[in-house]
Amino acid sequence: YIPGVSFSAHRDGLGATLSSYAGTMIAILIAALTFLIGSRTRRLAKIREYGYMTSVVIVYALSFVELGALFFCGLLLLSSISGYMIPTIAIGIASASFIHICILVFQLYNLTREQE
Repeated sequence: YIPGVSFSAHRDGLGATLSSYAGTMIAILIAALTFLIGSRTRRLAKIREYGYMTSVVIVYALSFVELGALFFCGLLLLSSISGYMIPTIAIGIASASFIHICILVFQLYNLTREQE
């Protein structure tokens, strides 16, 4: 609890911030997925050969869905709808999506670096 900070009282700012965050992260995920699919490292060739690439792409797809839900929550916050716990749900989705994107970046780094 931080005194003087109320996300429920400033829904418009929270909605705008979360919508722009979701849109930016969707663009970054598209670039990361393009880089991942276009990469030609030995590790990635093994992942494609053994059939694990499908699960990697599914994780990216789930992150897209999560960011889409966050974008929609941001738009709801910008509207005049006074829903139940929408700011709390939106902040929870934003935190989870940030953690998932950090995991995907770490995975992208590990899959595309050359073995020494």
